[in-house]
Amino acid sequence: MVRVQDIIDAFLYAFQTSNRVPDDLTYVGYMPDINTEAIKLPILHIEIISRTEIGALNTDFVEYYTDENGNDIGKIFESMFDVTLEISVWTAEGSRHDPREIGNYVRDEIYTYTKKGPQKQLVSPTGETLDEVWHVRLDEANHTDDMGTSPVLRRWQQNVYVRASEQFIQNVEKPHIKSVVVANSSDTDVSIID
Repeated sequence: MVRVQDIIDAFLYAFQTSNRVPDDLTYVGYMPDINTEAIKLPILHIEIISRTEIGALNTDFVEYYTDENGNDIGKIFESMFDVTLEISVWTAEGSRHDPREIGNYVRDEIYTYTKKGPQKQLVSPTGETLDEVWHVRLDEANHTDDMGTSPVLRRWQQNVYVRASEQFIQNVEKPHIKSVVVANSSDTDVSIID
């Protein structure tokens, strides 16, 4: 099962382990409280812009969940969704880091996961492949500075569109037994009722 935060964490991990992106970035995958958190520039920040469920009901039955003996013990449903993430790079005016340059590195890294690129799979920080993410697309990018601060905060942002799914398991109260193996013994009287 993949959730949006898992996708954000996988992108952050991809940037942290990339040889394209500078090593001294601060990575933030949540909305920080700027009043209580001191975050060192430059920052690479990812936030959710929108999430849309695909389909009206969005509870497609996928398959039965089975135990180690092959018995159906639950049902697996899949919920497909689209999410748009905004990846921002923040630096300060006069910094040795140019947000557009870092942004281009970030864009190059994202491109490796897109349908137009090599289509690498996103990997979680624990090393698990996020197979439920099947589409990544680069959307608009722009440069927006915050002139109301001193020094001026320079910002480059890139929107990324992701299509993925998450699965839910509904446990069955009475499992349906697919097969029963009975030892054949002359002193055992066995009857099976299905």
